[in-house]
Amino acid sequence: GTTLVQALIATQDNICSFHETHFFGNVRWKITVNDKGAIIPQCMEQTIRMIRGRLAFSKNAEEHVYSLAQQGNLSTKMLFEIIVIDNLIAKIDYRELAKVRWLEKTPQHELYLEVINRFYPSVKVIQVMRHPEKAILSRRKYFTFNNEAEWAIERHARNWLECVNAVENFKQAHPNSIMTVRLEDLTRDTQGEMRKICKFLGIPFDAGRLKNYPEVAKTLYYPWETWKKSAGENISQTAALREENHLSEADRETLLEMVGPKL
Repeated sequence: GTTLVQALIATQDNICSFHETHFFGNVRWKITVNDKGAIIPQCMEQTIRMIRGRLAFSKNAEEHVYSLAQQGNLSTKMLFEIIVIDNLIAKIDYRELAKVRWLEKTPQHELYLEVINRFYPSVKVIQVMRHPEKAILSRRKYFTFNNEAEWAIERHARNWLECVNAVENFKQAHPNSIMTVRLEDLTRDTQGEMRKICKFLGIPFDAGRLKNYPEVAKTLYYPWETWKKSAGENISQTAALREENHLSEADRETLLEMVGPKL
C-alpha cells in the first residue's frame, strides 16, 4: 500500500516523488566518514554502485560528489540531497525546485526515523499499515528474491513487530511528526483519508487531481517490482482485504499469539 499512498500524494499540486532511494537502510552503511563528518573518497565507488542498484544517478551527479569528496566537503546529508535533486531535475524544470515539496518513500526507512529526523527536524512521516496476515501473504507471494515464501511465520511476525515498535517509539518522541494510515481505510474512503493526509502535510487538497494517480504510480516503480503494479489499477477495497486468502490455521494462531496485543 505504500506505493498507492505515494502516488496519491504525488497527484497534489507542487508535490514531486521518485523511486525508492533505500538510502538510510542500504546506501548509508557503505559510507565511511572522517572525524569531521566528511565522507572519505575511498568509499565512494562502492557507495555509487549501491545507489545505482536502486535508482538513477546521473554522470554529472557522480562527478560532482566525487569532486566534493576529494575536497573533503561531502557529508552524508549532502550526498542524500544530491541524490534527491538529481532525481527531481529528471522530472521537473530545475527552476521549479524552490516551489516543490519532495516525497521519498522507502518502507525500510521506518527503522531509521530518528536519523531522518536529525537530518530534517520538520519531517512529516506517513506510516502505511495493513493487517499483518494480508501483508505476510503478499510478501510470501511477491518477495521471491528474499525467498520469503519459505520464511517461518515467526520470522515474518518479528519483522512486523520490529517495524511497529520503531514507529511507536518515534511517535512517542515526535507525536506531531507522524501519521498512521490504514490501507483498508484508504481503499474504503480514498477521498476522506487523503483529505486527512493533506491536512497533516499542510498542503491544499484537490480531490480532482486524484484521478491522475494511475499515471503517477507508473513512474514510481520498475518493471521487476511486480508487487507494486496494482498501485496503478483501480482502487479496490476487496483487493486490500483479500478475504479469500488466509494463512494456515497454525500460522494464524502463531501470528495472533505474537502480534495480538498490537492489532
